[in-house]
Amino acid sequence: MEYFSEIAGNESLKEYFSAHLRGGRLAHAYLFVGPSGSGKTNFALALAAAMACRDTVHRPCGQCGNCRKILRMQCADLTVVTADGEKVKSIKVDAIRRMKEDAEIFPNDLDFRVFLVDDASDMNVQAQNALLKLLEEPPENVFLFLLASDPSRLLPTVLSRVQAFRMERLNRCQMEAYFEKDRQAAAISAQNPVRYRQSLLLAGGSVGRARALFSMTPKQYEADAQVAAMRQAQTVLSMLSGMVRSRTALLAFLQDNVADREQCGLLTERLMAAMHDCMLYKKSCPTENFLFFTEPEEAESVSAGITTARAMHCYERLGALRQRLQANLNLNATLCALTMALYDAE
Repeated sequence: MEYFSEIAGNESLKEYFSAHLRGGRLAHAYLFVGPSGSGKTNFALALAAAMACRDTVHRPCGQCGNCRKILRMQCADLTVVTADGEKVKSIKVDAIRRMKEDAEIFPNDLDFRVFLVDDASDMNVQAQNALLKLLEEPPENVFLFLLASDPSRLLPTVLSRVQAFRMERLNRCQMEAYFEKDRQAAAISAQNPVRYRQSLLLAGGSVGRARALFSMTPKQYEADAQVAAMRQAQTVLSMLSGMVRSRTALLAFLQDNVADREQCGLLTERLMAAMHDCMLYKKSCPTENFLFFTEPEEAESVSAGITTARAMHCYERLGALRQRLQANLNLNATLCALTMALYDAE
């Protein structure tokens, strides 16, 4: 029996649940952690479908009635709890109380009921406390799948009662394999190969983010904040490794082009990715683990003007700056700190 063949990457996760499905040793509550687009929802639905699948070779098969209903979220025994509210999204206590009442109802289509809470990080304290009773004493045929982008917002009492799994970041090769049969991705690859490769890197291993980038018009793509940060990072790197290596010139460029602290944060992350790649290139590591450069020649060009020690120092200073960005620094002070992080490494 083969499980989860359609899920990209996350090999350890697939192996763990494949073994427990074969042995019939599933727990009643799981927490899947990862940013938006990391595949939490897809995996939780695939797990529920695999539990109900009627196929004897591949589970979930995606073809039997149970699989189709669950994967389309049209199954009577699958309940999805989401946040409400326009300005502040939250899952309130009433939604959890209704879920607890529904958990006592006998299954309809399946032999069990699945409750999927997305995003569990949005539960307020009262909702989390209400969930504790269900986590402690779930009905025998009930399974709870919590999806969380920020598990630090969950109470310790909730975390202690679930088995937590973090979604793995897909590398470039895994992303390319996943989108090999995707029509939209194929069209972008044929029309603009550079954009295709950049989108895979900017997605940061997130299938959902990559799909969003592929769906953008050329104008929308260029206006995207992450794409803008990448373009700015490319200019900064050319200044660092080129003939013009002036702190004043770099600071002037940042002041003219970085509009706010959020954009400065994105630029900092892109520069960290570039320094990461420079260190990998100098150690002759596989390019499939690159986070910034789409081609080895790009890494070679930038790395020629940056020593390994300087790349490491820049990476560390940029990481410290990224943490400081959460403080209420004014924009100009932030840009000065960014300039110092890059040049003090010399």
